[in-house]
Amino acid sequence: MLSTGVAYLLWFGCLFGLFGLHRLYAGKVFTGVLGLLTLGLLGIGQLLDLFLIPSMIARANARNGYGYGNRNTNTVVVNVHNNNSRRGGRDDYDDDEDRPRRRRGPAEDFKFD
Repeated sequence: MLSTGVAYLLWFGCLFGLFGLHRLYAGKVFTGVLGLLTLGLLGIGQLLDLFLIPSMIARANARNGYGYGNRNTNTVVVNVHNNNSRRGGRDDYDDDEDRPRRRRGPAEDFKFD
């Protein structure tokens, strides 16, 4: 998981002529190399990145499967199949095989035994 603090430390590399290291850390290779070659887009891009680092790191963490921000979120998908067909299909709620099946009314569909 990427850290915003580490990204800010790499951002301060611009004081030593190392521009764009924070972008390389966040997985933005093209713009990171561009920053290295252009002195952080003449300092303007470096200054803008001072404010963009938190969202940049959050997106990189989300891309890597760590959820948004510093939270590790798990997504659970539950598929529910509700077959209330009225076309004469088998009524699964009737468990007595000897008696004939009957259709239930709409109010009876939601009763719990």
